Amino acid sequence: MAKSTITPVQYKVYFTPRTALNTYGSEVEVSANIISSSNMKKSIDAADFDIGVFYYGDVKLKIDNYDGKFSEQYDTRTLFPYGRDLAKVRITYNDKNGESTVFNGLVDDKASKINFESDEISLTCPSSDSILRTLRVPAATVTNGTLSSVAIKNLLNRTEITSVLTYDASLINPANDITIDDGSKFDNIPTRDAISRLLIATNSVFIITQENKMKVSARTFNDKNATALYGPYSKRGNQNILSLKKYNDGKQRQFTVVKVGDQTSIETSYVLDYGYRQKTISNLDFITNDVTELSVAKALSDEFKFPKIECEVEVKTSFAKTLNLLDPIKIDYPLRLVPDEKFMPIIGATTIGATDKKLPYEYGGSKIRWQAAFKIIEIRENLKNFTSILKVRQTGKDIGDGYVDFTENSTVGVAIVGLSVVATGSATPGISPTVGAAVIGTSEIA
Repeated sequence: MAKSTITPVQYKVYFTPRTALNTYGSEVEVSANIISSSNMKKSIDAADFDIGVFYYGDVKLKIDNYDGKFSEQYDTRTLFPYGRDLAKVRITYNDKNGESTVFNGLVDDKASKINFESDEISLTCPSSDSILRTLRVPAATVTNGTLSSVAIKNLLNRTEITSVLTYDASLINPANDITIDDGSKFDNIPTRDAISRLLIATNSVFIITQENKMKVSARTFNDKNATALYGPYSKRGNQNILSLKKYNDGKQRQFTVVKVGDQTSIETSYVLDYGYRQKTISNLDFITNDVTELSVAKALSDEFKFPKIECEVEVKTSFAKTLNLLDPIKIDYPLRLVPDEKFMPIIGATTIGATDKKLPYEYGGSKIRWQAAFKIIEIRENLKNFTSILKVRQTGKDIGDGYVDFTENSTVGVAIVGLSVVATGSATPGISPTVGAAVIGTSEIA
């Protein structure tokens, strides 16, 4: 028996075999047989210039089949009485605080490879949403005059899908619930394509939750407390950011002009500030009404008219295991504050301007303001390193709504850092912040 590189204490792998068409048996843990696994990825609107795109990556498993447990249905020892194809796969991360699902998928037996000499089987396991790629839309599923919310429900509430993914009508809430003019445009196309087209038309996203539930919603962050991430020089909390990379100002996903059919929405003031940045939305032929086309264009131009910060943050999976797409994030990643010649001002002993020693100074090329609010648009799991990379995008639609007024202050020694600037503001009303008069601890250093 080959030695597994999957540590059951950290990750567990489960299979749920089919017992008949669209019918599943009991879940079975197979962690001890797993030799290796590829990493995992899920995202929404995460690739540059893309909108309305959702992606749940495949997982590749190498399995030790010394006991015949993973053989085809003709082998009496197998777990798969109805064949390996479309068996459910679930991977969980585990620690002292419990077990959290990080992947839900299906076996694609067409891609299976068997090594007779080593008794190893290589399986490709697409995410559970792969059922949407293979299943076509029956004629008349979407009819003329149907609201997009109803159309999405009709597309998803099918036995072939609900046997794999959990359907809950209350979770289907598109942001811009338009009326469909020509439902025949959805006939006999892949269900995933139909959903993707409706997501763009309604300015919405499709998410599979950790509970394996299908959710369609606006792009706003989930209604829950924000998870706080701290950089190496944060004074607000202990560092939990391993690395922060690929920071950009979001202009690659900014559109000041959106064209849908013959209708164009122009954000005039933003065109003046940022230029004519057009996004043309095609393949919405199920919309023929000019008013509806303009509604779609306006919703998308309003959503993407202003650039929003994006970056990738690496953290330990133990910290990120319960996070999902669109969960809110706040980041404290300040510049490094260094005292000159190891000098720090002390209340009662040193005042600004009363010493020949310099004040502490900041260095570094970039920082992220604590007041900026973010949402997760991509999660990548590294099973080997037990780390997760979170791609985040600033929330809101305009210049001011991507920030939150956090009231916490942080301190360096006894000096407050982070809100105002020496000589322009004071932490204590009535006390002048003038350099040479203000004492550290009564005024703030930006």
